[in-house]
Amino acid sequence: MDDGKKEKAAALLATSGNRFADGPPAVFFNRLQNRLAGRKTNNWQIALLLPFSGENGVIGKAIEKGARLVVDAYNKQHEKKITLKKYDYKGQLITALEHIRAIADDPNTLLVFGPLENDISAACAAVSAYEGLTMVSPTATEPAITRLSAHSVLLSPTLETRARVLASFAADSLHLKRLAALTPLDDYFIRMEETFKKTLMAHAATLSAEEWYVPGDQSFKKQFRILKRIGLKMSFADSVRTIDSTLTDHAVDSLYRVYRKARLEELKETKTKVDSVDIPVHAFDGMFLPVYKEDIGLMAAQYAFANFQTQVLGNADWYDLRALKKSRNYINGLVFVSDGYLNEDDWNYRRFRNRFREQFKETPDLYALIAYDSFSFLTRVFSDESAVTRATITEALTRQPLYQGIYRRFHIDGSRGNRAVNILKYVYGQLIPLK
Repeated sequence: MDDGKKEKAAALLATSGNRFADGPPAVFFNRLQNRLAGRKTNNWQIALLLPFSGENGVIGKAIEKGARLVVDAYNKQHEKKITLKKYDYKGQLITALEHIRAIADDPNTLLVFGPLENDISAACAAVSAYEGLTMVSPTATEPAITRLSAHSVLLSPTLETRARVLASFAADSLHLKRLAALTPLDDYFIRMEETFKKTLMAHAATLSAEEWYVPGDQSFKKQFRILKRIGLKMSFADSVRTIDSTLTDHAVDSLYRVYRKARLEELKETKTKVDSVDIPVHAFDGMFLPVYKEDIGLMAAQYAFANFQTQVLGNADWYDLRALKKSRNYINGLVFVSDGYLNEDDWNYRRFRNRFREQFKETPDLYALIAYDSFSFLTRVFSDESAVTRATITEALTRQPLYQGIYRRFHIDGSRGNRAVNILKYVYGQLIPLK
């Protein structure tokens, strides 16, 4: 809109708006007047919609510092600068919604970086859709967010993406065909297991046995005992069917009852329990063990005690080097999915860490590194000659080729989610990237 038309529109709004003292019409007219009054700057302005105070205040501040490190370096090399404008939503949903409405009214803002949480990001996505404002979350993983708004982008791979990549890798690269799973009884993990299971089936593999535990449980012995009994029966079925492949399940069950009775008598003589650690289970090619980070030690030790001779697979919470080191004798060879991989000996990481320490007088944490990678990716769409606008920046991000950061990789697909996932292996105390 040229200046003449803006002046006429502003005058018309002023005249019309006087008829509404309050209520929704007054709010609507005030928002239009604010937009018309705003003046475009010659900078790229990004709104940081983050919790700078409250429960996650430390995370928000770390993210801001990681972002500023990238922006400061960019601005030294370009005439058209990037500016960051902070909005503290304090971890509160209502505050976040109020802020994103204000951000949408500012014509200078190109995009929003944040929020962090799934639920708050989902609510803000609805505003993003209405306003045509690009919203980029560095940590949210709920795929519904991108369905709510065609202008939302998730830089952290979704739960479903992680599960699909891990299951595909297990079937296609590790050649695992029959797997078992022990999963926390939680909506998040149940969704992950369901996606994992469906993907296995699409790759000619199966999740043949499933058990669950209540979050907070200190013992998984009951679940491992059940899985062990299922595995021992499967091994028996495999053996008898190598002799007679025409045996029905009913026939195998009958034979197994006879075998088990005889086996119990045999074990009784040696004073060995049927679920003894001395009896290995070879029936499963893989064991999927998604865990909470705090359960790593317990899960690893009890898994080893159950004596499953199989490949262990895990979720991103296994990425805890201290916990893995303590349990290295129990889960050697563990393969798990992660949103990133950090090699602390990498020259790029050491340079980032030194620059961060020099500028902020502290050592960066993982969130600062994620922000650094994220802004390194985002700034690829900017330049002094770039014509990117609020209306085109979402598409510009989806057109970017695969980008390798220090910790994360980025490849934003048509669903506006990051499909670049890492598969890592922990073996003999070392973490090795497989994909």
